[in-house]
Amino acid sequence: HWSGRHTPAGGTGVSYVTGSEGIYLNPAGLTTGTVAGQDASLNISPVSSQFEGPYKDSVQSKSERLTSVPFGLTYNYNLNEKVGFGAGLYVSGGSSVNYKNVVVNSAAPTNTSETKTDLKIIEAALGVGYEVIDGLKLGAAFRAVMATSEFWSARASGANVIETQFNELEGNNTGIKLGAQYSPNENWGVGVTYRGEVELEMEGKGSAQVNDTSLADTTVKATAFLPMQYSIG
Repeated sequence: HWSGRHTPAGGTGVSYVTGSEGIYLNPAGLTTGTVAGQDASLNISPVSSQFEGPYKDSVQSKSERLTSVPFGLTYNYNLNEKVGFGAGLYVSGGSSVNYKNVVVNSAAPTNTSETKTDLKIIEAALGVGYEVIDGLKLGAAFRAVMATSEFWSARASGANVIETQFNELEGNNTGIKLGAQYSPNENWGVGVTYRGEVELEMEGKGSAQVNDTSLADTTVKATAFLPMQYSIG
């Protein structure tokens, strides 16, 4: 999560978020219950990560230390006390890990490979929130989801090492998010959201190599899922 304000609160943010960050956490919060106004928010959350674990035959391998920068740019316009609109561009998922000099064939320990996963999922969203009655808000958002990725893998086959690379994979699709907030007074409130599953059919370039022999490049397809999610807080 990229929100500097709501990340420390865990899932409870869905119950009280108001303003522009509601486009991501709970679109019901796009209506702030105040007179006409607007706000914008830019969040950047740099992350440095490194992983270590057994890759082949219980041999420990350590990944490169990589830095990723999840971000969120959101905007909210409150038309009146009942209705608010929002828009956002933000990171909603991904993974980045790279192992270099991995031994996948113990019979050839000097023959090393590089494996990695690099997946970035970014969303652009438009939403609206409406206060139905005092204390009860509903919201909905339309999401355009875009993904880019690279996957490199290596495995042993007898005395051979087979390396495959999927590069420049790209795909996009659309989805929805629905939300509700109920707060009868200032002392407590509850919120719930539903994020629809998005299936991403990606297409890119594929290549393979057996030991030092490269095979012909080809077009490859892969499918990734941004899963359905319910949140309550």
